[in-house]
Amino acid sequence: MIDAEFAKKLIWKLALTVGIVMYVALYMCYNLVIDLLHSSFSIVSVPAVLGPYLIVTGILFVVWRNRKKGEKPGKRLVFGALAATAIFLYSFAKLAVNEYESRFTPSKWMAAKEKRVYMVDDLLERHQLAGMTRGEVRNLLGQPTDTAYFQEQNNWVYELGPERGLVRIDSEWLVIWFDTDGTVSRYRIMTD
Repeated sequence: MIDAEFAKKLIWKLALTVGIVMYVALYMCYNLVIDLLHSSFSIVSVPAVLGPYLIVTGILFVVWRNRKKGEKPGKRLVFGALAATAIFLYSFAKLAVNEYESRFTPSKWMAAKEKRVYMVDDLLERHQLAGMTRGEVRNLLGQPTDTAYFQEQNNWVYELGPERGLVRIDSEWLVIWFDTDGTVSRYRIMTD
């Protein structure tokens, strides 16, 4: 027969192992989604990344509080807390880096052409292109891309980089049309 205390410890270790594997697998999935979708801080991403960490640290705190008097926290408990924190911080740092990369500045726009696709939404939110002159657009965005894609009589085209999403086959482009007096009449993000 199996000793009751031994069985209790065995079940506890099994539950702990399954919990750790699930926690690591969840954060691996989060990191994959963060990379594929270039996720940054949002009402969805922050609670999704923070929630499991708070649950695990809460459980570890309860285990720590319920240990026998005078008993030091076990190495597994300390290691678990440190590992949970490191995994969480890694995912949170990825969100922070993506947040930084998605902020538009003229210098970042002109220097990192392949990352423009992440900045374009911030650009369009913070700068009203409609009504700008050609000179103002050039000061903000630099020279247009030398390409035949979407080229018309009175427009400028800026390459943004590979399209966003899971399947990145095409490229995205910012196309800006000017009216006869040289001011922006409309703009649109297009894919080739």
